[in-house]
Amino acid sequence: MDRARLGVRDQEHLRRCLFDKIWKLPGVNRTETFLSLSPAQPKSFDLDLVRALRQANAQGRRTRMTRTQTYDTVSELRPYAIWNGAVARAVHGDRLTVGIVDLEPNLDVPEHQHENEQVGFVLRGKVTMVIGGDARELATGGTYVIPGNVPHSASTGPEGATVVDVFTPTRADWEQVERLNPSPGKWPG
Repeated sequence: MDRARLGVRDQEHLRRCLFDKIWKLPGVNRTETFLSLSPAQPKSFDLDLVRALRQANAQGRRTRMTRTQTYDTVSELRPYAIWNGAVARAVHGDRLTVGIVDLEPNLDVPEHQHENEQVGFVLRGKVTMVIGGDARELATGGTYVIPGNVPHSASTGPEGATVVDVFTPTRADWEQVERLNPSPGKWPG
């Protein structure tokens, strides 16, 4: 492997980058992946890595090491259609997801809950958040915190809104929703 071409510094950095890439693939056995990429036997690492990548490719998943794991632009992110009228452009880390979520005008996001803790702020427009039964209208700059498994909903006015949501752990469930082609969102304008 040409590590310089992949933009990695050393064996450990290569292991972490590729582990992160494989970890995010749907259907991968994470325990086996972790064990197969263990640094305990560094001389066999490249062979273990190749085996793990071949296994992922054999199951019909494309794997590719790119610099977009570290850097990207919002307009180049492939959006998730998380609700009818709500589109999220997400950046996933090891332990959290940051979503820039465009909410269409006059949208009602139904009450729901998830295990993820959610912290967010309004980037554009106004949104009424109902968190654990407490309703509040938030304008640009307004913040909110939603503990895991607390019921919440949201609604927008005639101008719609864009919010930034940070989730921990990552929103792995978003991998099950429809993905759209990359396109500029409502923000930045």
